[in-house]
Amino acid sequence: MGCGGANDRTKSNEELDELKRLEKLEKLENEKNKQKEAELKEQLKKDKKKKANKDLDDNKDDDNENNIDNNDDNEQKKTDNKIKKQKEKTPEEIKLEEEILNYIKEFMGDDEGTLDFSKKEFDLEKFKLFANSDHAKNIKSLVFGKKNKIGIEGLKVILDSDKFINLTCIDLESNNIGDEGIKLLAESPNAEKLISLNLGDNNITDIGLKYFAQSKYLKNLESLNLSWNEITKVGINEFSVSDNVKSVISLNLRGNNLKDPGVRMLVVPGSNLINLKQIDLGRNNIGDEGVRSLAKAAILENLTNLDLYDNSIGDPGIRYLMESEDLIRIKSIDVRKNYLIAESDQLKIEDVEHVLFID
Repeated sequence: MGCGGANDRTKSNEELDELKRLEKLEKLENEKNKQKEAELKEQLKKDKKKKANKDLDDNKDDDNENNIDNNDDNEQKKTDNKIKKQKEKTPEEIKLEEEILNYIKEFMGDDEGTLDFSKKEFDLEKFKLFANSDHAKNIKSLVFGKKNKIGIEGLKVILDSDKFINLTCIDLESNNIGDEGIKLLAESPNAEKLISLNLGDNNITDIGLKYFAQSKYLKNLESLNLSWNEITKVGINEFSVSDNVKSVISLNLRGNNLKDPGVRMLVVPGSNLINLKQIDLGRNNIGDEGVRSLAKAAILENLTNLDLYDNSIGDPGIRYLMESEDLIRIKSIDVRKNYLIAESDQLKIEDVEHVLFID
């Protein structure tokens, strides 16, 4: 009985060991399964993130493609609208557009930005049509010839238009605008961009020159032609000290009536003609004293060209010019048709660097 009981205990121990072994194997198997499950979850998480990034990139590409498509669509719409607008023009509008284009071609100068009316008859009504069209935006220079008396009405058309946004040069020589015309220019904001203005032979007096001197807008002029008008020392007095002449490089006063006092006013201390390089004072009844004022004018240190053609200058005036310590950059002085005598032949310019033209 005892032997039988021991065998039973041995068997029970073996069974217990086997059971523990199986439990251990099962535990190991469970741990392996859990590790695999964790690895699987991690892989799934990575795959999910990767997919999300890919979807985001795809969306960006789609957005870019959509933007390109939208831009193309917008451009196409603009083109379509433009064509539609052109198609919607009335026959009258189409005819008017053709007239304006033909008008431009008729007067277009060598420079595409210049309209030159000097060789053909000026039509004010057609010019009005042009001045109020978008074609005027391309024009930089307007030239009106001596035959075209555009007068005040024509000048008003130019200054009242909001299309001449690039206009920097106006040639109004011999167009009968007078003092009233220079007043219109002086009071017009549209004249502020002008850098070149030709007002020669327009019946402008000292009154007109005063309008110019007091203008708030004519401050950017580099070239100014006031030749063959009726300007005297009275107008020059205020003109020379105006801020509006500070940027003037070229000044033409030929054919006025300045005389010696007018020249003296031109270069008086406080004169703003500080950047002047060229000045034409021909035919102004200037004598030796007027030349003396020029020769002693420190403000004319930048002057390179001086025209004194057909005045009343004698040999003393020539000597003033030759001995000047202020006209240091002079290259050319024209003193033809003056009261020069034989002594002038001895004053040829071997002694100085100036260039004289003496008959």
